[in-house]
Amino acid sequence: MKPDTLIKSKRGAISSTIADFWAYVTFVLVIMLFYLFFTYQAKGIEENKIKEDVLTINPNTDLLNYLKTPILIDGKLRIIADLIVISKNENDNDKRRSYTDELSKKTKEIMNRLVYCETDYGSSSKYIYGFAIFLLDEASYNSEIEFHKNYEYTSKNEDKKFRSDYFYDSQIIKKSFAVIPSDKIGQLIFVGLFVSSSNAADRQVQHIFGCA
Repeated sequence: MKPDTLIKSKRGAISSTIADFWAYVTFVLVIMLFYLFFTYQAKGIEENKIKEDVLTINPNTDLLNYLKTPILIDGKLRIIADLIVISKNENDNDKRRSYTDELSKKTKEIMNRLVYCETDYGSSSKYIYGFAIFLLDEASYNSEIEFHKNYEYTSKNEDKKFRSDYFYDSQIIKKSFAVIPSDKIGQLIFVGLFVSSSNAADRQVQHIFGCA
């Protein structure tokens, strides 16, 4: 083999090696870019899903689920709606107080599980949504004016209000109602689920979903 032919062969081999190296580097960079892109997309999808889940919380559904919550009453498996009826109709004062206390305790637990935070993207402020169950009289169920007077802007009927933490009577923004047939003929029990909104600024609320 002639000397110049050998030199050309070596140069060709070196060029080929360099080309292979840069091809490998390019391939790795492409893979990394795809990985970063899809990771970002997946994160965005998850964040949107969480936001969507929060935004689609429906007081009508929440109220129905609340009333159907299983609970033991006198050793028997019943639902919250039954406890509401029993606590209202019990004639024995001690038993009625016991049923009402159990209703208050269980309702507060359920309402606290619904509490969440949401960011107002226009102002970047976070708001806490609290929940409550009110046992209403018929007049307050049928009239917004009577409701405001007897439940919303008053300390009346405290024994008929079962609130979560961070719920405020004067800041109600959503509501849903249900009517439960009573054991007594012709009697109906009126139940309302209410949602309030308050600013989360300057509060230690990192433990609440969406507030962290």
